[in-house]
Amino acid sequence: MPKGTVHTVINLSTFGLLSVAATQLLPAGQLAPMVPLLIGGVIGTVLVTPDLDMKGVRVNAQRAWGPLGFIWQPLINVSKHRGVSHTYLRGPLIRAVYLTAVLALLLLLGDLIAGTLTHTALPELLTRQRAFVTGLFDKKRTDLPGLILLAWIYLGYWSAQVLHLAADKVPLRLRTL
Repeated sequence: MPKGTVHTVINLSTFGLLSVAATQLLPAGQLAPMVPLLIGGVIGTVLVTPDLDMKGVRVNAQRAWGPLGFIWQPLINVSKHRGVSHTYLRGPLIRAVYLTAVLALLLLLGDLIAGTLTHTALPELLTRQRAFVTGLFDKKRTDLPGLILLAWIYLGYWSAQVLHLAADKVPLRLRTL
């Protein structure tokens, strides 16, 4: 099983080669999904990895969060390393849903603090947050619609997770017969 820096090199090299290949092989008009795909890949490589559940070890991804690294502690406490977190579908989905919930709570907390300072009522704050989320899925947008954009980001994130798990399966040294 490779160290965290090896995972990072493997993933970023793969995404780099993918972006070079895409710019060479795809017409310019079809490159738009590459940006969210690469953003998702970087998120899945640097910030949200299968190793975030390691107890007693502050992995590179947790350090990358800086002072917000504490948000992963509940996940660390309830999960076993190389358990569900190291599966191809459930692990990445659990981390994505967990991160979305934590960020939503942090945004709500920020809005509550800002609302308290500006004397804005809670229902108005919730209405603003609901408008932001529904705006992501607005069919009248002229750029990539929000749901498609999120799907490309998730695909990049999921690809980074798959690369990480595949690298974990490669033996570190070849055994002699």
